Amino acid sequence: MAIFHHTATLLSNGAVLVTGGSSTFIVANVEIYNPNKGTWSSTENLTIPRSNHTATLIRNGKVLVANGTDMFGITLASAELGVRAGQ
Repeated sequence: MAIFHHTATLLSNGAVLVTGGSSTFIVANVEIYNPNKGTWSSTENLTIPRSNHTATLIRNGKVLVANGTDMFGITLASAELGVRAGQ
């Protein structure tokens, strides 16, 4: 299934963390792409499905996911921390 309005954040270990987005509905998926192996792995989902959000790698190695829109098109004013880059 194609996902759009997601984020893709380059992690310090070279992997890419892909969060949220939408297809026919808004998703809470969090996946890590390893470009060296060409593999995808799932990790713990976001607590709130969101699309059109931001995702920022912060100093402690976690990704801060903020704002966006929910499944009803309502703008979210919330944030959550994603997985550490090494996980």
